[in-house]
Amino acid sequence: MTRARMNETLTLPEDGTPGAALSRPDIAVRSFEGGGARGIDARAFRMWFAPKFAEYLKARFATPEQVATAYGVRHSTAWAWWHGDNRASGDSVALTFLYFPDAVAWFLREWERR
Repeated sequence: MTRARMNETLTLPEDGTPGAALSRPDIAVRSFEGGGARGIDARAFRMWFAPKFAEYLKARFATPEQVATAYGVRHSTAWAWWHGDNRASGDSVALTFLYFPDAVAWFLREWERR
């Protein structure tokens, strides 16, 4: 992915659901407007996400070791997430939303408060 492409924002239709008629390129060049959040810049979100994910983990787990066990990641990865040095992505974020149904609403509220 090019640097210019990485800095583009993502969009969903007004109702917040992905439209079947949109192709991947169409989705990739629009700004995210679902769930009450407006105009989320992907780069700004990535920078914001690591410390917020750390905050979320600390509210739900007692130690980084528990995080490593729950997510099936190395202890070093869990420690990096715990301290906000690195952000989770892909399947780890999806697991968060599957196992903790409140996570989506929590992250949206936190984004709105920034």
